[in-house]
Amino acid sequence: MIDKLVIQIPFARFAVSGVYADESDKECSPWTRQGTFQVIPAYLPFKRGAKEVYYDEKGKLKADDLYCPWESLGTDHGGLAIKAFDRGNGMLPWPYLEIKCSPAKLVQAHNVWGTDDPEPCVTNMLAVLTARYPDLMGCGGLPVLNIADARVSEVDITYSVRVPGESKRKALIDVLRHTSKGQTKNRGDSYESTVYFGSKDSRLKKIKVYLKGPEILRDLEARKKKKQVLPHESVVKAAQDLVRFELTIKKDWLERRRLPTRLRDFIRFFSNDPAQLRTVYSTGMKD
Repeated sequence: MIDKLVIQIPFARFAVSGVYADESDKECSPWTRQGTFQVIPAYLPFKRGAKEVYYDEKGKLKADDLYCPWESLGTDHGGLAIKAFDRGNGMLPWPYLEIKCSPAKLVQAHNVWGTDDPEPCVTNMLAVLTARYPDLMGCGGLPVLNIADARVSEVDITYSVRVPGESKRKALIDVLRHTSKGQTKNRGDSYESTVYFGSKDSRLKKIKVYLKGPEILRDLEARKKKKQVLPHESVVKAAQDLVRFELTIKKDWLERRRLPTRLRDFIRFFSNDPAQLRTVYSTGMKD
């Protein structure tokens, strides 16, 4: 199932000011344009932060290095994290909005199970974004975000095996903690119920194996504090025996295999044949 989805959506050209490095950049994809750009403040409805706050010589409070921090758009079931990179991110000059969440948690308060189909995942994520910021999607005017060029930058694909008995589940994690094959090695920061493979900063992929039971109990406590909807006790019970094998794949990994990252192509490719997601998962997990 799709356990996490990270989507990057460029801002529309009319909402951005700046200087192109070359005239030809005007016709390029937002992801390859070169230059110096910034979103026009009128098109930034998000919270703003400042890296430096000070009083000037007249005693007036001033703020420098304004930026948009991460923001959580909460629902009764889950949250959608968003951040506007209003001046790009250094490597990508063109401004964009990044949104990410667990699509399953967003609509059902848990991710014990979910869907292999990205279409409802994306639809629900955009619905939450539109509900809070309707102008971004063109409700009442031109869309501030360029959905046509949106892309998937990261996706977590997760499947589980059922292992009855706590001692057996912990023994499995312990065995994996001392396992390596080829270049996929335990990266050394494992915990009692979790083991990681691959570099933490890899631009391609990461693998995590963990016990779902302890994780859902921690999530349950966090939900109680936030007064969010709680999963049914039968769901919590069903999660206790699960050992999850999670694959995180990134844009570069997909592109090297000529798999689509453009959002609408990604949806079309995997929605038309949901078995494709398991094929990708098997390829990424084979080592």
